[in-house]
Amino acid sequence: MKLARWSRILMGGMLVLLGVAASFGEKKSPAEAARAKARHYVLKAAVSEAEEDYDKAYEYYKKGYEIDPTFPDAGYGYGKIRVTMNEDTFTSKPEVWKAMAKMRPLLEAHPNDVNIHETYALYAVNSDTLSEALRTYRHLVKQHPGRAELYLPLSYIYSRLDSTDKAVAAIEDFERIEGASTETAVRKIYYYFSAKDTVSALRESQKFCEGLPASEESELTKSFLYKSVGYPDSAFMILQEATRLYPESAPVKYEMANAYLERGDTLAFHSYMRDALAVPSLDDEDVIGLLYEYMMTMPAGEASYKEGDKVFKAVEKRMGENIYFMDIYSNYLSKRGDPEGALKYAKKAFALDPDDSDLLEAIIVTSAKAKRPEEGVKAFKEYRNEERKKTYGLVMAFLSAALQAEAYDDAIAWTDTLLSQCSNGLSITTTELSDSVTYPAEFNTYLQSTLFEIGGDIYARKGDNAAALRNYNNSVALVPTNSSALNNLAYYILDTMKAKPGSKEFERAKEMSRKSIALTEDDPSYVYYDTYAWVLFNEQNYKEAIDYQEMALELAGDEAQWDMYSHYGDMLFMAGRPAEALEQWKKALSLEPGNELLIKKVKHETFFYE
Repeated sequence: MKLARWSRILMGGMLVLLGVAASFGEKKSPAEAARAKARHYVLKAAVSEAEEDYDKAYEYYKKGYEIDPTFPDAGYGYGKIRVTMNEDTFTSKPEVWKAMAKMRPLLEAHPNDVNIHETYALYAVNSDTLSEALRTYRHLVKQHPGRAELYLPLSYIYSRLDSTDKAVAAIEDFERIEGASTETAVRKIYYYFSAKDTVSALRESQKFCEGLPASEESELTKSFLYKSVGYPDSAFMILQEATRLYPESAPVKYEMANAYLERGDTLAFHSYMRDALAVPSLDDEDVIGLLYEYMMTMPAGEASYKEGDKVFKAVEKRMGENIYFMDIYSNYLSKRGDPEGALKYAKKAFALDPDDSDLLEAIIVTSAKAKRPEEGVKAFKEYRNEERKKTYGLVMAFLSAALQAEAYDDAIAWTDTLLSQCSNGLSITTTELSDSVTYPAEFNTYLQSTLFEIGGDIYARKGDNAAALRNYNNSVALVPTNSSALNNLAYYILDTMKAKPGSKEFERAKEMSRKSIALTEDDPSYVYYDTYAWVLFNEQNYKEAIDYQEMALELAGDEAQWDMYSHYGDMLFMAGRPAEALEQWKKALSLEPGNELLIKKVKHETFFYE
């Protein structure tokens, strides 16, 4: 029996079978007529749910409830869907509790129905009404003491309420019915460990390990348990013994590799992974799974990549023309900074399955990284699956490559295609929205705002300033909290429109730049700090500009662009620090060697206006 009880989606529950209405010729009372009509809408709602049309289901349940608020099935369905909606008006705790109150009459009418009670309890947990969830599960185990699966969520709720002993007792009730297992032991150990009761956690680990039969799986379980309770050295020793007992086990070698990686021994990590991938008994699917894990956990660095190259070449000899291998190899080469190699293997994989949109997206992305975006644009235009071609991720990847390849007309057409799929008549070529209007909810989406923002980027690259400004304004008008659009519009006003300090447009740009930073305090963006530093530079507030630019460079790290170093040099020069300015201009020139203005600055060791 699977223990991941809570991972099941209990959205639907099981509505109680509705009775047949009274005979056609019989006259109904007003209450009976209302119930019959409500029942009709509940049935339609259930059908819509089965078809995953939840918007329609909501409307039907709502109608049924409004016609007959005393009909438990209508209240349950209406409340259930309301509690799962993401609308702001429904997500506050009082609103969630109101929705759950509508569900309760059906529970009271059917005290033994496990599915509807579990659905209700799940919503109670998700809304942090743990006492209500606990009450529901205690009722269920009282009604069905022999149903083992009920004790697992009960134990989870007890653990959330910091009742560790009761949480463990509920697991033991489960074990009395189904027997002990690794999963139940891990749960008990986790509960003890979460309560900082390491003595009980270790005792439970030892108790469970003593009963395990001799096998490689048992050794791995022992190692995992000792590691989970804070005894990594014991876990490592168990793995070492496992490699002696089971020298041909790929899982043991894999765990041993990760253990060495945690200890900082990358050479041993690569060695054990190479050995694991070479185990003859591994089938292709296992090799691919293991290789993917290896690629994802591999440390960065040239020494590590040299070892990685050996592993991938060895696996390539074994796997041959395997599409999944080529896809992973492409990802690895991209990770190690070889975009040309990544593009080569992405093309190989796509050639084996030219209908796979994910592989096409890999070609588009890697072609851009390899500075050959026209190849990605060409591959996209030649792709024949028109339905998949219009998917968001694929189009967005294409737009990035199209901008780099200066295929502006194609980029405009596909931005409009995506926009038309998620709006009612909006277009980056003609639409002009106003920031003084409050738009209906169906218009107020980040996707539409983002597409207008992209439209602004396209037209800016194309040199159509009026269209660029119109689209940036549309993006901000739709979603005034779109920090990226605020930043891009602010920078466009400063850099392209050359707004002068003190002007209305300059002040607007300054306010938008400030706002973009304020909106992202929890996850700051170096791009936004760079923009605001440029605002301050234009105001001749060089000291504060330097502070913000230094924050931008610190946030960017290895991702810092040439223009950020160029801006930093300008700020330093104007602040009376020419030697430091020259150093930054040289950094910028090393990243953008053909830039004539930078060449001038470095050659003459002085600032020049653009």
